[in-house]
Amino acid sequence: MSDRSEKKSQPFSMWQGLNLPNWLKMLAMRPPMDFRHTGRLLSISAGCLSNSLFELMDAAIYARRVSRAEVPAPVFIIGHWRSGTTLLHNLLSEDPRFACPNGYEVTFPGHFLLTQKLIGPMLAPLFPKTRPMDDVPVTPTSPQEDEVALAVTSLISPYLMTAFHTHDHLWHDYLEMRQVPEAVRERWKSVFMWFLQRLTVNYPGKQLLLKSPTHTFRVALLRELFPDAKFVYIVRNPYRVYMSSMHLRRTIFSENGFAVPNQTGWEESVLGMLELSFETVARDRQKLAPNQFHELRLEDLERDILGELKSVYDHLELPGFEHLEAKIKPQLETLQKHKKNEFKLDEAIQKRVYERMRPVFERYDYPSAVAAAGASGTLPPGPVPAPNHLPLAGTARVA
Repeated sequence: MSDRSEKKSQPFSMWQGLNLPNWLKMLAMRPPMDFRHTGRLLSISAGCLSNSLFELMDAAIYARRVSRAEVPAPVFIIGHWRSGTTLLHNLLSEDPRFACPNGYEVTFPGHFLLTQKLIGPMLAPLFPKTRPMDDVPVTPTSPQEDEVALAVTSLISPYLMTAFHTHDHLWHDYLEMRQVPEAVRERWKSVFMWFLQRLTVNYPGKQLLLKSPTHTFRVALLRELFPDAKFVYIVRNPYRVYMSSMHLRRTIFSENGFAVPNQTGWEESVLGMLELSFETVARDRQKLAPNQFHELRLEDLERDILGELKSVYDHLELPGFEHLEAKIKPQLETLQKHKKNEFKLDEAIQKRVYERMRPVFERYDYPSAVAAAGASGTLPPGPVPAPNHLPLAGTARVA
């Protein structure tokens, strides 16, 4: 068990925005609980009542405007967890033409139009000051994953895994959404569009820039909603993705669950999701026009930030790169000051990862580390750092 999981449970979590009906529904699913998380359980129980009240008030004021809002086709950043999606999101969010959902909006999706300006500053001290998996500074106004809003609003989300650590059957089908009943798919579509309409009301005239690793599995479904959507796909060395994903589970399950995480079966689960993410993208990208899909490696992005960003704009035929370039150039020196991560990976696991992910190693020209690492199992840090050590001035703002 990691040291972090042994720390005292913090009351604030991704489930803080649940309303009363969804909190009762979640409790009826019987997530594992223990006494260490009593504060979190009480905090959600108290908050769900105010969330329900604020949602009613918000709907009374904004429902008509939201229902009439036209959502322009978004730009989706996709890629497996720990592949650099956050770095890419933060960089592209510097373009003033884009709007991104922030921490407050995804946590309280049902009433942020009403409460964000008044209550947001009062709740800011309760939000985590850093991301639990890598200690990157965050604020309630930092760009965040829209998947959190989907989880809180519908409970139709793979992020149920944070509360149901070994119950993969409860959430795995919510990755691709291909095996769920049609009524569930339609409910998910409705909730997703409702949230994007609310963001559109909040950011009039902006194009939404959305980042959630879960969307990596849903390119076909998102294309049903937005035939003209564009996708930026970022990949990273599978060894590093695997190691960082295992660490990610330990931290986010501790930070958002109601019991000490049970790590049974995690290795196979992580490898299976990593395989599935590449398989679904390889399948679904075939139906996209050339100017709808662009892929890049994290390693290349960190070597040449402006060059890779320009390639994104050129390939997707996005206008206004000069505005993004003007924002990023003054920050390049800061962006290039980084720590290099070192990973230790058991040789047997290295072989397993390579065997399962060999097509990815070959397609993206990643060498096998099995021979290079030898018996020590130490992966060389390589020419680039991990994304979590690249700070970005301005990430506390939403363009």
